Amino acid sequence: KAVVSTQSTGAYMFIKQNLFSQRQDTIQATAVSGSVAGLVAATVTHPADVVKTRIQVEGSSGNVVRDLYRMEGIPVFWAGFVPRTLRRTLVSATAWLVYEEIKKAAERQKYPIYS
Repeated sequence: KAVVSTQSTGAYMFIKQNLFSQRQDTIQATAVSGSVAGLVAATVTHPADVVKTRIQVEGSSGNVVRDLYRMEGIPVFWAGFVPRTLRRTLVSATAWLVYEEIKKAAERQKYPIYS
């Protein structure tokens, strides 16, 4: 969870700062930046998530990565990528939209939220 959050936050800030200017701090810019950040985070962490899930489901011990590779090949590490990525992009976009809108509302009310 922490790795996904770190990846998502870093990607979101980079995309928002480099693709959109501060004058263009719109809902659309936030949604696009949040979605792309979710895509980046899902892509980076997916193979490790597959391994983690296999360990949890099968109660495996030993070298799970090696065993998965030998039995099912490289594609196993990308199993379920599309549904996870779709969910992750939507969740990320929604979370960033809520955060940015609450932040703007707080700043209008003179309750600054530091990011």
